[in-house]
Amino acid sequence: MNAPLEARRFDLGLVDENEHLIPRPYGTLQSLNLDHLYRYAFAKGHCYGADVLDAAMGCGYSSLLLNCKSYTGVDIDTNMVAFANEVYLPMMQGERHRYLQGSVLELPVASQSIDTYISFETIEHIQPGEVGQYFAEVKRVLRPGGRFICSTPIYRGDNFGLLTRYHPFEFRYMQFEATLVNQGLVLQETLYQWPPHFTLEHVMPSFAQTQQAAPFLTICVCRLPG
Repeated sequence: MNAPLEARRFDLGLVDENEHLIPRPYGTLQSLNLDHLYRYAFAKGHCYGADVLDAAMGCGYSSLLLNCKSYTGVDIDTNMVAFANEVYLPMMQGERHRYLQGSVLELPVASQSIDTYISFETIEHIQPGEVGQYFAEVKRVLRPGGRFICSTPIYRGDNFGLLTRYHPFEFRYMQFEATLVNQGLVLQETLYQWPPHFTLEHVMPSFAQTQQAAPFLTICVCRLPG
């Protein structure tokens, strides 16, 4: 288990809360958006007895939700890692939890050490030319037969553009699923999530449904061939 960061203390003033969710009161799940909680509630079913990686973890609140053998959260933002180590790590006494600073393109995780890798709302934050390296790391850290659970927004069309300035790109309609398969992953389940209810649904949306101002997410469960 890692020790809390010494070089940096969490600073709320450095947080863009349009991008990172910080639950209030600290150490709870209150004030979190339901769409986030629904995704992790779904992922929880794939985590029991598993060594779990969540990257990018944000502030690490998923560690309160996932009933797993061990939890490793990774985020590139040192301020988010500081929050997790200050707020969540003391709550995890006697459990195998750690929160690490690092990139999804070079994960600070041993090869073939992870049973379930969760990566919600992450891939659209890297550059298009880095997608291959992202998936190379997915396949490196997973054990044979391990699961990769991921989500990403579908591009809303030129009338609305990218969902946020933090996204260098977004996958087009049905492009994300095809990319997962082309990367050698076995696609086991695909779900979709959109407002106003944000429940996870298996009903495939039409192209027109995705071309609107509201965010439309694709969630996929994949397996690394073993």
